[in-house]
Amino acid sequence: SVFTPGSKKQSLNHLLNYHYAPRERDQPVRFTRTGNIRKLTNQSHGRYNKEQFLQANCQFVVRAGEDYEGLLAAPDQLVDWGKVEQIHVLSSEEPQCPICLYPPVAAKMTKCGHVYCWPCILHYLALSDKTWRKCPICYEAIHLPDLRSAVSKPFHAFGTGEYVTLQLMRREKGTMKVVEVNDEVGLGGMIPPAGVSIPHFDAAVGNSILTKLLLTDTVQMLKIIERERKELENQLVSDGAEAPENMFVQQALDILGERRTLLKAAKAIVFPVAAEKTVMREASDAATDQQQPADSAEDSHDGASEASSDFMIDEESNFTVGDIDIVPTAQCAGQHYYFYQSLDGQPLFLHSINSRMLQAMYGSLDRSPPRITGRVVQKDSCSMDENLRRRLKYLEHLPVCTQFDVVELDFGTPADGRDGLVSEAVLSLFHDELSMRQRTRQKRARAEQKREKQIFEFNERQLGKAMARSARISIDSTKQFPSVRATLNYVSGFSRVTKILDTSWLDSE
Repeated sequence: SVFTPGSKKQSLNHLLNYHYAPRERDQPVRFTRTGNIRKLTNQSHGRYNKEQFLQANCQFVVRAGEDYEGLLAAPDQLVDWGKVEQIHVLSSEEPQCPICLYPPVAAKMTKCGHVYCWPCILHYLALSDKTWRKCPICYEAIHLPDLRSAVSKPFHAFGTGEYVTLQLMRREKGTMKVVEVNDEVGLGGMIPPAGVSIPHFDAAVGNSILTKLLLTDTVQMLKIIERERKELENQLVSDGAEAPENMFVQQALDILGERRTLLKAAKAIVFPVAAEKTVMREASDAATDQQQPADSAEDSHDGASEASSDFMIDEESNFTVGDIDIVPTAQCAGQHYYFYQSLDGQPLFLHSINSRMLQAMYGSLDRSPPRITGRVVQKDSCSMDENLRRRLKYLEHLPVCTQFDVVELDFGTPADGRDGLVSEAVLSLFHDELSMRQRTRQKRARAEQKREKQIFEFNERQLGKAMARSARISIDSTKQFPSVRATLNYVSGFSRVTKILDTSWLDSE
């Protein structure tokens, strides 16, 4: 029907030859594997907005001297946009300005999460008499004071067959702070000094992307302004003196000059002084990690039972939440969660089967090597939501809408000629499970090849190439492809016949 029941509005989808299903209140989480979308059944969540997705997949440089304790305790709490000075865009691809289609110059991000060149967005806003305009991408309102500096922080998207290095990480239960486990900590040594819970931003050096927040002071804010000034001046030189966009580049430089003047005139923002104290790991803490409290044991048991086979992601490949839950029940016993994450800080974690192999080899993850390197044999991509986060205890610090990957590594082939991470006995212990997973991958690869062949043949039929091949045309045939000599002989023969006919006609006269 053209009309929607209970509504006076008319649907015109039939005129567009396009139809979409009505949005449901509860939608299943989506898992991606080798380009195919897998759905986790019996799982639902509420609707998410752009701000949640933006703050789940970006890093924010915020002004020091403000209270951010609430953000550290709740991963889903949104950052106050007015306190943000710069945004780091974490992605495997370099962003492009949607207006000029080039890498952004002095990039600015809107509140809806789209990145533009500063001169381009100033030009776009100048085309209206209003103080705001709709975003060209999503039609959200863009106000000039809401623009924030943006910097791209690209990371390499590892694929099947590549080698990746993972770092052992640790997170204390009840907190959202994740720290690296170095050799000293792994051997029962020193815990990093306590003090400032949010690291400081440094515009001159690289900053870790493990944390969602970075503190900045007046000095670093002036460095951000200086970086943008250099980018804009380089744009003036590269475009030439007669470029029509120069007026908007100059407008951006004027805004930077005003901001620099205001910063120098205002009270300086300084980093908070950290308490200079070092916390040693006591023997009682180590014993606590080894001995399971009753309530922790119950929580871990409940988490393991929730991640049962009832939560099937892909029935054909037997892919369940347990494949993503890389922290088995035994690792939920202590006061910390241990897990492996990509060395460059991107949300890429170790698969459950590799985690269990390391535990079988070293006894527990906290005793495993601080860094491991292996070849990727399978990669699964997921999106975090509330239900999934309740089951993945070690990933409770990830906000909803966070896109993350889980990789299975080949522990049987040593990397760079070094000794293997696990022994032959451990490999034989997991031989059946590894073989089953390999057969599943091979079956999926054959199905994908068959599907690609069907798509290719369908496209050829659409273009008419299949019909051309079925015409039985032989290139060697002299009739279908006559040579030049045969053509000349045919023409000369035809001329002789014509001449004879003409002569006989004259004789008859």
